[in-house]
Amino acid sequence: MKTLIVTNLYPPYARSGAETVAILNAKGLLSLEQKVVVLTARPFNGIKSLLPKPEENNGILVYSYYPINICFFSNINKLPKWLRYIWAVIDMFNIYSLFIANRVINKENPNLIISHNLRGLGYLLPSLFVKKADNYIHILHDVQLVEPSGAIYYDKIDATLNVFWKKIYQFFTRLLFRNVKKIISPSNFLLSFYKKNNFFKNANSVVLRNPVTPMQPKIKHSGVNILFVGQLEHQKGIETLLSAWNLIKTEDMTLHLVGSGSLQNKISDDEQVKIYGRLELSELEKIWRITDVLVFPSLILENSPVAITEALAMGIPIVSSDVGGASELVKLSQGSEVITPNDTEALVQALKKVVFNTNSGHEVEPVIVMTPLQYAKEIIKLTDL
Repeated sequence: MKTLIVTNLYPPYARSGAETVAILNAKGLLSLEQKVVVLTARPFNGIKSLLPKPEENNGILVYSYYPINICFFSNINKLPKWLRYIWAVIDMFNIYSLFIANRVINKENPNLIISHNLRGLGYLLPSLFVKKADNYIHILHDVQLVEPSGAIYYDKIDATLNVFWKKIYQFFTRLLFRNVKKIISPSNFLLSFYKKNNFFKNANSVVLRNPVTPMQPKIKHSGVNILFVGQLEHQKGIETLLSAWNLIKTEDMTLHLVGSGSLQNKISDDEQVKIYGRLELSELEKIWRITDVLVFPSLILENSPVAITEALAMGIPIVSSDVGGASELVKLSQGSEVITPNDTEALVQALKKVVFNTNSGHEVEPVIVMTPLQYAKEIIKLTDL
């Protein structure tokens, strides 16, 4: 059996949890002795980058190409706002991507097609996948089909969704995904969100938690390590976190910031704050093993953050904003705290409580989560293969 996985970003251009899930999806299927092919985007690098370039990557055949547009998906935030609208229209109706995907499908003849985030590849693709594959599954990761940026602030939901041009955007995404028959959502929140907005009415929809790679157990260490994993951007609540940090830090505490973003250079010098930028999974695992608390102070609706799932698996207590699927996950852990977003005082009190429990020797039981192999098996169950 052969599976084609379609995702907008893949190594070496992967940057977030959605891509991590796509990678683990591929690895899990490969461990089932499936043939796995990936179709993904890459930046423009001359005329040759327009054609799908197949490369072997750890037993997975990866086709990458540049979907013709104003710029590569990862660079759209560098465009002026008016030009982003033009980019979005081209992206939604990217006929070139349709041509490339059809070419790869005809060559590889997959039994199963699985799509992850498609923004940057084009929203014409689902209609092609429905026609070309006996089994096609789309996996949700965020709110991109109702809000192009994928970011909706917790206190501006109605105001965001009811903007006129976004209503037009939602009309077309709803239309282009209308024939998808199988949907996987990593959280009850996200599935309910889309159903409420009239998506996937005729689809067989299931909730399947995101997989995580099993990691080595925690190791003994001195002091208290607080970890943040995510983009160093306002929407992720980094400013709220830093304000709370200045109120709670003691000499034996260290704040680890894993990620990059526009606020990275604005973080004041503090010997007790370590900034790593983006890390490979193997490097991040080293930090996980000495982490005492994960803090997730996001200000936007979240689906099923991979960092939270990893913390659950490690038995690491979590302090998280009450935002969508994030709090849904955190509530699985008895030693964790859910707080009001953008509330510095609430974050301070929650961190103090969790740190006190940590210093008192209170241990949090790991939560059983899905491995890539188990995730792949569950996906196969959803097909007729």
